[in-house]
Amino acid sequence: MAHAIRMPKPGQMTEECVLTSWLKAEGDPVHRGDVVFEIETDKSSMEVEAFDEGVLLKRLVAEGETVPVNAICGWIGQPGEAVPEVDAAAAAGPAALPPAPSAPVAGAPPAAGRLRISPRATAAGVVAGAASASGISSPGWPTQPQIALTGTVAPSGTRRRR
Repeated sequence: MAHAIRMPKPGQMTEECVLTSWLKAEGDPVHRGDVVFEIETDKSSMEVEAFDEGVLLKRLVAEGETVPVNAICGWIGQPGEAVPEVDAAAAAGPAALPPAPSAPVAGAPPAAGRLRISPRATAAGVVAGAASASGISSPGWPTQPQIALTGTVAPSGTRRRR
């Protein structure tokens, strides 16, 4: 069974790499740990090692070509083995993950139950007129009249940082 050689993801933010040179030709024997090709990112250059043994059956990417991370660059298998037919979407890597659910929209009502909010946020809401003074129940936090007089939302007995 032929094994794909994929473009590695050398960094967390790396989306694509340039394949700078192939160090193995088609038909050359490849052993686990052999360097197959070299890549370059915007910050570094490195060698890519083989994870499988066999011969290099096919190179799919030319030298100097920019390749997306996790795309198939070549195939390793047994001599004379057929290279699997792969469409462009599959060669570019696994299917994209579905988008993560978005955060709740500001101002939207809570999904269920009580709205959880910090005392500082509640106090800031009182200043802005978005919350009632009765929403501040933690000891030491200012009430709406105290905020109106002092203009601060810091709890009593603490210093404000400047």
